[in-house]
Amino acid sequence: MQLSFAYPDDFAYRKGIRYGTIVIDADTKRTIELISDRETETVAKALKEYSNVETVSRDRSSAYAKAINQGILKAVQITDKFHLVKNCGEHMDTQLRKSFVQIKDELSKFINVPLPPPIASYSTIDNPEPVQPNKSQPSDKKRYLFEQVHRLSQENYSEREIVRHLHISRCTVRTYLSMNEPEGRKISFRNDYSIYLPIVQNGIQNKARISEIYRSVVNAGLPCTYVAFLNWMRTIFPEYKTFKGKGPRNSRVDSTQYDKTKSALKSLSSHKLNIYIANPEWGIDRKTGECSEEHIQMNKMIDSSNILLTLREFCVSFKTVMAGDSTIDLNDWIEKYKNEPLIHLRTFTTGLLRDLDAVKNAITYQYNNGLAEGLNNKLKALKRGMYGRASNRLLEIKMITSMTG
Repeated sequence: MQLSFAYPDDFAYRKGIRYGTIVIDADTKRTIELISDRETETVAKALKEYSNVETVSRDRSSAYAKAINQGILKAVQITDKFHLVKNCGEHMDTQLRKSFVQIKDELSKFINVPLPPPIASYSTIDNPEPVQPNKSQPSDKKRYLFEQVHRLSQENYSEREIVRHLHISRCTVRTYLSMNEPEGRKISFRNDYSIYLPIVQNGIQNKARISEIYRSVVNAGLPCTYVAFLNWMRTIFPEYKTFKGKGPRNSRVDSTQYDKTKSALKSLSSHKLNIYIANPEWGIDRKTGECSEEHIQMNKMIDSSNILLTLREFCVSFKTVMAGDSTIDLNDWIEKYKNEPLIHLRTFTTGLLRDLDAVKNAITYQYNNGLAEGLNNKLKALKRGMYGRASNRLLEIKMITSMTG
């Protein structure tokens, strides 16, 4: 069969379990064959029937690269640009998540705010740091079951009889019998709030709302949500209630110095950073050129972290190289990052070196895998419409004989 250009791509018979390969003729934009799996040996054997193919566009699969070399030795291989840029972003995101703790440390130093001096406690002057309780108060249901278990035990009921009578587990009965008083659940907090007690006590003395106290401690560097802080306040200061409505102007905590960039650190996520690293223009209105507040905040953070700046330069510069028409720029880019200390960036660059000819062809030739992805979606629709009741042969017939591509 005479073909000038072909696309091989994989598809799933059952996702994560069994895969096949679709082969497409770029000239007629039609499916020419469905291969039963995507293993190198099987695909190479099938491709030998198309020995006259001159050019093959594929994704970054090493199995397909080997299969094409074995089946169509003379064909020029082209790596799809979309998959290259996508793979670059995936490696950047993996490195971002791996270095996220180190990145937050860099950002914390950049936005660090000194704590105010300690002041007298709200609870008692003699005890400026209230002790955090280890356990909460037991619920009414737990108290009732505790009393019933002990009452039945005093009436000489066995453990089995108590279990049948109260419909609770035997372990619960033994636990209640071993205690003199019912106990609540253990209390534990992920964050260390002790260093922020002076700020909290200052807000309490000024009769500030809990939301205002929360903004103050976040501005000082506390990385937690409002709900978590509210639970801590209700545990340590149960007598202090949230004020509703507007309080007197002189009783409120001064929040004029509240920095939104500092508050953004507590809710910072690798997903949000990924967006602004890979897309520096994200958050800028295309018509007016106006920047959103989040765009300004995120760019401040990226500019203050060496790791984030490296990740942005890595991702943006690779997109620029792939959008250009010079393979020399690609060589310079690889030379710059092949010894990069960040391991996942170096891994991506090493992968490009192993497939360098096909990557260069992606710049030289104006081809992509868009047609293959479109017919792959059609194949998925047909496969799902058959509900797994037909053979691979029928699926192949439906794809090959279809008059709509």
